[in-house]
Amino acid sequence: MRKKGRKYGDLALPFIVAVGNSAVFPEDEDTVSALYGTSVEYAHRTGSTIGRNADGYWTAAQDQTHSRVSGVLTVDNPAPWTWANKVPVLWQSPAAGSLSAPVLPIWATAQLVDIHVERQPAARPIHTSLGLPEHWPTGDAFPRSRPSTES
Repeated sequence: MRKKGRKYGDLALPFIVAVGNSAVFPEDEDTVSALYGTSVEYAHRTGSTIGRNADGYWTAAQDQTHSRVSGVLTVDNPAPWTWANKVPVLWQSPAAGSLSAPVLPIWATAQLVDIHVERQPAARPIHTSLGLPEHWPTGDAFPRSRPSTES
């Protein structure tokens, strides 16, 4: 992400980095921690408070906060047979200098508000934009016999 985020210089346009997450069991919390910082609980005499460490892509304690990247678009386990049902998520930058990226109606969104992540579902199903039926692909995944070509 760091390399891709600085590869093109200052575009003066919204810039989205796309990432395919191929984890066996992808967890949103991993993405939240990587982008916005890991969650931490601070203990005090009077109780405790929850916060975020400055170890995420946009919260790293560095000179710049990667503000040229407007968002990170993720999709879990992308593959041709999952295109009709895997909803991409646009994780929006909390950096003050970041340009707001347009959001397609087939994307869900996530953004950091204070220390919590607020999510919005996609406005419409992804299969509608791809022109695919809702339960695509249809048929058996691995048919045992081939259809006959005889007339």
